Amino acid sequence: MAGRLQAGGEQPPQLSQQQKNIVQELVASVQAGMKLRAGRENAWKGEEGQEEGDSSAFAVLGPAGSGKTTADHQAIEEVADHEGRVLLTAPTGRLAATRREKFPELEVDTVHGAFLVYKPVQETLELMWPYDLVIVEEVGQLSKANFERIVGQWIAAERLPTLVFVGDFFQLPGVDPTSALDSWMWHNVMVKKRELHTMRRCKCEKLRKTLEILRTGKPSVAQLRGIKKGHKAPSLGRAGYVMNPVPSASDIAHILEETPGTLFLTISRQACGLLNGFALEALFANAVPLAVVPADPESNVENYEHGKKLRDVPAEVAIYVGMKVILTKNLNKGIGFVNGMAATVLGMDRGNIIVKTDQGRRLAVHPWTSEDKVVHFPLRVGYASTLHKVQGATLPHVTVYLDVPNRPAAAYVALSRVQRDAEWRFVGDPGIHHFTPARFH
Repeated sequence: MAGRLQAGGEQPPQLSQQQKNIVQELVASVQAGMKLRAGRENAWKGEEGQEEGDSSAFAVLGPAGSGKTTADHQAIEEVADHEGRVLLTAPTGRLAATRREKFPELEVDTVHGAFLVYKPVQETLELMWPYDLVIVEEVGQLSKANFERIVGQWIAAERLPTLVFVGDFFQLPGVDPTSALDSWMWHNVMVKKRELHTMRRCKCEKLRKTLEILRTGKPSVAQLRGIKKGHKAPSLGRAGYVMNPVPSASDIAHILEETPGTLFLTISRQACGLLNGFALEALFANAVPLAVVPADPESNVENYEHGKKLRDVPAEVAIYVGMKVILTKNLNKGIGFVNGMAATVLGMDRGNIIVKTDQGRRLAVHPWTSEDKVVHFPLRVGYASTLHKVQGATLPHVTVYLDVPNRPAAAYVALSRVQRDAEWRFVGDPGIHHFTPARFH
């Protein structure tokens, strides 16, 4: 693998010795599991050579950008080279879509889809049998029940696959109040813990120091002043500008002029919907929409009350040539029509929305009928995202709106999506209580 080129002609990343050790341990575990599987298959055929033992479960932990994913992806490449079968899972459609771009030949899915968490456990116990390596990214977002379901599926597969949980419990927790840490299985010796400590994603010392402060504590007044200095969006030098605690349409318009490629990150769905609406207003105020279509009900903030979804009414979205959208259903994984895939609208044809995905594929998005008989186009506006949807991703530039105070790890996760301090800005007027860690150290 040392000289092998990855997708896109890029050289494999240079690994630290810690990362190399993790890769070697994971690959060795997979090879042991494949040998066990072959031995047991021989025994079932009445041949000699049955092997005893089982593979291991691992947890690869460490701060954001410490190279956890890089190490695991290197292990994936080496296992695939030896014809091992790999399942790679992520908590969100957006992150799963990013992983599919990197590994188009692998089986990549969301945790929800891969482990069928919506079905009775008894109907899912054979899911891991075909695999030699199963990677579960962002373990901190798993509920106790889902963590134990996955471990149960692994045990049902006679612990032949190597099961790897990847993540950081100092990042955003899941929606469920429980986590893997609440399970006796997490603390059992069957899950071997491996930790990385150096923030390798950071390309500048200033961002590294900021993340070290935010990971395990709230900043002091002086520290917060230093963190925010030079990051207010839009630029304070703009004539007549007034700082708004809640961003205005004018703010968003100016920000998109200054940083047209930025992704707005919010805590709540309501704020995400607000900023997406402002972005469309700023970019397409004088344009005539191709159509106004029913879009993904999940993006309709009117369907929610007190954080709970009570209705399933599609969002009404105006469609413009050149607008950014996110696909929201897994309709054809082979061509990249998957939940979380970013795309740009090219036009409309016979009632279908024609888009070009970030993978460069031209797709037709047609009306889709859900199990509840709700007809809508499976897409949403793509200028803003909630933080939960981007955890685990590396982004070129973000503009952060911390619209809810005391949300654990929100600021830490937002700022750790980028590699340099110059690649993030904020809107609103966040105070110390907007910079709450997931866990105090």
